[in-house]
Amino acid sequence: MNVLTTRRDPRTPGLPSHPQHAVFFPTFPFTCRLLPPWLWLWLSALIPTAFPLPPATDATAGAAAASPGVPPAFTLPEETLRRASQGDEEARAEIALRYLWGEGTPVDYPLALSYARQSSHPAALLTLSRALHFGLGTPRDRDAAVRLRRKALPALEHFSEQGSGVASFCLAHAFLSTRPPDPVTARAYFEKALQQGCPLARAPLGHLLLEAHPSNPARGLELLQEAAREHSAQAARHLATFHRIQGDAANEMRQLQAGAQLLDPHSLVSLGLLRANQGSASEAARLFQRALHQWDEFGEAQTLLGFCFLRGAGVPRDPKRAFELATRATVNGGAESCLILAQLCETGQAATQDYEAAYIWASIAVARGCSDPHSIALRNRLEERLPPADRAKAQARALQLLQELEKQLPRDP
Repeated sequence: MNVLTTRRDPRTPGLPSHPQHAVFFPTFPFTCRLLPPWLWLWLSALIPTAFPLPPATDATAGAAAASPGVPPAFTLPEETLRRASQGDEEARAEIALRYLWGEGTPVDYPLALSYARQSSHPAALLTLSRALHFGLGTPRDRDAAVRLRRKALPALEHFSEQGSGVASFCLAHAFLSTRPPDPVTARAYFEKALQQGCPLARAPLGHLLLEAHPSNPARGLELLQEAAREHSAQAARHLATFHRIQGDAANEMRQLQAGAQLLDPHSLVSLGLLRANQGSASEAARLFQRALHQWDEFGEAQTLLGFCFLRGAGVPRDPKRAFELATRATVNGGAESCLILAQLCETGQAATQDYEAAYIWASIAVARGCSDPHSIALRNRLEERLPPADRAKAQARALQLLQELEKQLPRDP
């Protein structure tokens, strides 16, 4: 009997839930989610076999490159830019948040870090903490991320009480990141942030009201539409989900294109999947590559691009590149990436043929949620290739490796 048959919940219950004491991190919108089983089947069949203040317009060139023919119209608030240039700590923190989330300007993690490092505002500290934890524009350093977060959270409460909208905005995200999340308190802080003049709160509040906790869907949709008109990547992404649920493919595509123009990694990947379903493998691969260029630790983009290189879908076939991307994706929570490794180890295309290693990776894929018939059949076929003694050893190694990988995950709360 295989010891790895169900997905293990990595979360630990009973931990402190108040954000002042928590050491968890705000949810990255649409964080690296497990790909549906049909995606593996589709991809398998697609093709056989000191920091100076930077100019606020730097990111628009990248947006234009991502969406040729679409003139960018992104501008940051002039008053905020003026205050930032005069040394205002909160203004610099707000600009850092705008570049982090893609609010009114394309996502640009290096620019977010540059502004955040010039501000002592606790919202800037939380931006740095998030970047260090998820590897956004900087190498991961989770110990440093935890230290910054613990320093920022108590100060955020004080700044929020003193009327700081960006502090209230960050506190709202902190309450969404507790275990279990506290959407009621988060909503109250997003509302407070709006009242304090922080428009960044419109998209996440609209999402809470419309989709996550639909206590007022009409107002939630209105807030998202308002935010989208002001070039909010979060709003575009959430509206795309809303239109997909409503069966409105045209508006889903339009919102994903808006998010992609804002260089939002999640919108780029979702748009790439739509392009792939429309038969444009080369465009899909380009979008996956662009998402990975934005965030090189994005596990879903690593996995999808790995499949493209494995099958030669939209890019020249390159098993070694597929192996490299899949290996990185396993550390970021990928399940389907383990299938890539299993197949490559089985065939010996990118490394020495090793049925035991292939079985280990296939077992981990199933344990992480790949329960479709193709994945189960792959694991069972590899299991039959191993002698009973080697099989037991491989199962023990698979369980050990799964536990090691789970410890390395950048936990979503």
